[in-house]
Amino acid sequence: MARSFTSVIASTPAQFLITGSVAAWDPARRRLKIDGRRLWVAPAVAVAGVADGVLVTASGHQDRPSARWIVTGFAFD
Repeated sequence: MARSFTSVIASTPAQFLITGSVAAWDPARRRLKIDGRRLWVAPAVAVAGVADGVLVTASGHQDRPSARWIVTGFAFD
């Protein structure tokens, strides 16, 4: 089983990288869950290949501490 990894880089807006298997994917709402973390996929991001169980690295940003984590890119392992 693949191991997940999350890295948060301190900046404003906060940037992140998270690697793990997709636990839940809702293409209609563009919501994603990786390693228990809820993510929202930006409208301009291509989502071909995203599916439950697929190992991905998602990158993006969080505007402020209480804001959503917005995915702005994917890499598939």
